[in-house]
Amino acid sequence: MIRQAIDVLAKQARPRLFGRVNSLPTGLTEADVEAVMGPGLFGVYLPKTEEPDEVSRVAGWLDQLEARLGMPAGQVFIRPMLENAKGIQSAYAIALASPRVAYLGTGGSGHGDIARSLGYRHREAMLESLFIRSKVLLAARAADISNPIAGLYANIRDAEGLRAYAERERDLG
Repeated sequence: MIRQAIDVLAKQARPRLFGRVNSLPTGLTEADVEAVMGPGLFGVYLPKTEEPDEVSRVAGWLDQLEARLGMPAGQVFIRPMLENAKGIQSAYAIALASPRVAYLGTGGSGHGDIARSLGYRHREAMLESLFIRSKVLLAARAADISNPIAGLYANIRDAEGLRAYAERERDLG
């Protein structure tokens, strides 16, 4: 379904389309990468990334698929999602694992996997997550990643909340 959506959406002006695949421990990642790969794919979201080797493995699969499909080498980026304490701790090494890592950020601030992993009690957790957001930003900048990304904002019906969140993250760097 994702591949079909990419085929349709890629015809629009300059889209940056990502496919989210399953994390490596599921054993489904390689098949997921192959399923979403093709022209129009800009990048792959790699959830629950904990180790640089995970990024290297996905980069190797992308190398092979780009060659097989006749796509330019290095065209598809990887966006590791740092969603637990181990991933946050390894942020700099993950950022350096492949030139395909063009984006780096946490999986969220006060909700989702990162909140469960670290034990946040408040939904927004802006103060509680400041250290990890800053640590990942520092890792991204030190690795010359020009596109650090904040976590996800889950409340899709709250445009003002999203704007405030985006502005706070931009102020952070």
